Amino acid sequence: MSKTAPAVFLSFLFLFVSLGVGSAHAGEDVSNSLLHNDAGYIEFALYRTGPIIPYKEISKFISSNTAKLVLSDKFESSTDQMVIDFKTITNVHEEYAPPSGNFLRYFGRGLSSDQAEELGKSSHVIVFYVASSNKYVLEANKEATLLLHSMADKFGGFIWDEDTREIFTKEAWRDKRLSMWTDQWPNVANHITIHVYQPNDLYARAITLGMAKFGLPDIAINNFAWSVNRGMGNLINLLAQQMVEGYSISRKGLLADISSFKNEEAKRFMEGQLFENAQKDVVIKVLPSKPEEGDPNNSIIELAFDHYPGKSLQEKQERFLGAMFGWQETMSMVEHNNQILAASNRARSKLPQLKSDFNKGLEPGGHINVKAPFETLDGGNEYMWVDVIEWKSDQITGLLKNEPYNIPSLRGGQSVTVTEDIVFDYIRYFGDGSSEGNETGELIMKYQSQTRSYNQYQN
Repeated sequence: MSKTAPAVFLSFLFLFVSLGVGSAHAGEDVSNSLLHNDAGYIEFALYRTGPIIPYKEISKFISSNTAKLVLSDKFESSTDQMVIDFKTITNVHEEYAPPSGNFLRYFGRGLSSDQAEELGKSSHVIVFYVASSNKYVLEANKEATLLLHSMADKFGGFIWDEDTREIFTKEAWRDKRLSMWTDQWPNVANHITIHVYQPNDLYARAITLGMAKFGLPDIAINNFAWSVNRGMGNLINLLAQQMVEGYSISRKGLLADISSFKNEEAKRFMEGQLFENAQKDVVIKVLPSKPEEGDPNNSIIELAFDHYPGKSLQEKQERFLGAMFGWQETMSMVEHNNQILAASNRARSKLPQLKSDFNKGLEPGGHINVKAPFETLDGGNEYMWVDVIEWKSDQITGLLKNEPYNIPSLRGGQSVTVTEDIVFDYIRYFGDGSSEGNETGELIMKYQSQTRSYNQYQN
């Protein structure tokens, strides 16, 4: 989601290198051609009410509060300078409109309702442009981040990050952008955002915003199931952290190595996402990617999964996530007693409404899983979850969310079709993170007699 105001004209000579592995020599490390732009570019802004601050006063404040950023309206990436320029826009609602409405709900950081109203009454906005060569990109980013907090503290106002499309109070800016940046290396997850949306009726797409501030391309993952959204977000943050910390990528890909993270906060968080059976030496493959409407004005790379087994892209993605983060899942051995069967009948009675809601279109982030039996080799049934991607007539098609225990012909992530008459239960996930259903699951846990561990992506 972006602001409705048109982009501000920049005075810098902003030149992005084009992506393309083919520009590198055979056998050469391709990090420069694939992972790096020629410089880092940042656009921050400060929305204010009240009297306009004179140009000379802002210039003096910049000079007094940063010795590293040089005030200039010219920049070339071949130099070692870190430069900053600014302009004040007075017809703010026509040229650089502040965010409002639902935008603030999702991308407003720390604003109360009164502050949101104050933001909407902004009389002017000061827009800052920062540029540096890749050699100094982290230093320039940190200096600009400190400077914007000092500006907001001195003159008041709300801080806008044009790259991540977020608006902050000075307190939220301090807490998210400054307080954790205690050394050279930031926790990159605090400085970028990941937008996830559904460009078609089946699968989701994720794209980062904000990597241009580090002189790096933004990261996309295409065509994955909503149910693995968390795993994909962790994967993106892992790759972004390694890229910012200077890890290079070869033609084989980038070796994921959480143990060598230089930012301790990012390292602790990512290690907390791993299960004991997570594999080491997992290679992340990336390719140049074409931008889609709404993407950041930056080079983009796309994560590829073709080096993992599977009949479909989604099955390959499941295999990759299982290898990268490990997996854990519970299998329960239990008789279907009267209480469990009654709960199943209550769930089945809600299928018509679920079907209607699904085909009308669920809210962003919403998805439905159904549980159904699959025949095992010994003639029994194994009950597994299916992430619904299509529901026509009485046919439900989706991605298998479990790794089968006794059905060699099926794998987690595989596309399967079940009929409504065999559905045993459901879980509906809402966009706000809440869910309903799985009443039988609670009863099965109560009466289970045996457990076994499997995939973390089971719901």
